Amino acid sequence: MNILFWMDHPSTFNEKKDSTYLLIHECIVRGFQVYYIHDVEINNSELMTTVQKIHSFDLNQKITVDSQMMRLPQSSIHAIWIRKDPPVDEAYVRHLLIFQQFNQTVSFFNDPLGVLKTNEKLVVTQFPHLTPKTLVTQNKDGLLEFISQQDTCVLKPLNGFGGQGIFKISKNNTNLLPLLELLTHHFTQQIICQTAVRHEGGDKRIILVNQHPIGAINRVNPNGHRNNFMAGGHAEKVDVTSKDLKIIEAIAPMLKENGLFFVGIDILDGYLIEINVTSPTGLQEVNHLNSDNTQDIIIDAMEKVIKEKINA
Repeated sequence: MNILFWMDHPSTFNEKKDSTYLLIHECIVRGFQVYYIHDVEINNSELMTTVQKIHSFDLNQKITVDSQMMRLPQSSIHAIWIRKDPPVDEAYVRHLLIFQQFNQTVSFFNDPLGVLKTNEKLVVTQFPHLTPKTLVTQNKDGLLEFISQQDTCVLKPLNGFGGQGIFKISKNNTNLLPLLELLTHHFTQQIICQTAVRHEGGDKRIILVNQHPIGAINRVNPNGHRNNFMAGGHAEKVDVTSKDLKIIEAIAPMLKENGLFFVGIDILDGYLIEINVTSPTGLQEVNHLNSDNTQDIIIDAMEKVIKEKINA
C-alpha cells in the first residue's frame, strides 16, 4: 500500500518526541511504501500528488527522503494522513478543500472537511457543560466585562498551537488593555477569553482512535500556566478516569460524524479545553511512560478503514 503524509518536512522532526515519526515508522515496518507530500493538484478531475519517498529507518534515526520527486495519481494512493501543524491559514484551507473532493476514493486520517470544520479551541464551545465559562469575541467592552466578572481569565488566539499566545490575566492587571489590543489586533480579530481553572495539577492529553482512548499523559509545567510540551511542560503518567470517559462519550458522536479518526483531547482541572485534530502529539510520551506501542494500535485501525473502503 502507498501511504502519504501531508505534514511539515520530516527533517524538522524530533525523533524522540514526534508522533508522526512513529506512525511513519510503523507503516514502513509493515512493508508499506510511505511518501512525503510535496505538492497536490487537480489534474483533469483527478488528484495528483508530487511526493518524495521516505527511506526506511530505525527508531531514533533521522528521517530521510529520496531526492527525486515522483508523481502519484489518485489511483495509486491508499491513504493520506493529514498531519501538518497549524496555523490553519489560507494555504492550509486550500489543501483541505482539494483533498475533500477525493475522500470517497482515498482514505484520509483525519477527514479533510472534518479538520476544516473543527477549530481546535472553538469546537469545545459546542459542549458548554464540559468547559469553563468562555467568551469568543473581539469586542473591547465585552472582554473587559467578562474578565471583570470572572476575575482571572486565560486569553488565547483561535489559531495558535503549542501554548503560543496564551496569557493568564486578572481584571486588576495594568497590562490588561494593551494585551487585549495586541491579541485582537486592536479589537478587529476574535479571541477566546476563558475563566481560568487550576493548571497546577497538569494538563491531561488523552489520545483517541475511533472515539476510544488508547493512552494518556499528564503535561506539567512548574514554571507557568502553559503545560504544553512546546512551552516547557514535561510528561507524567496518568490514568483515564470515569469523568474523562464521560467527556469522551459526550464528544464521540461529533468526532464520528466529522470523520475525526485520530485526535488528542486536553482536559484541565476536569474541564475539556481543546480537541486537537490537525497533528495531535503525545504518542512517544505515552509509550515511554506505559511501555506501550500506540502506533501499532493506530496503524491496525488505519488498515481496517482502508480495507473497508476498498471492499465497499
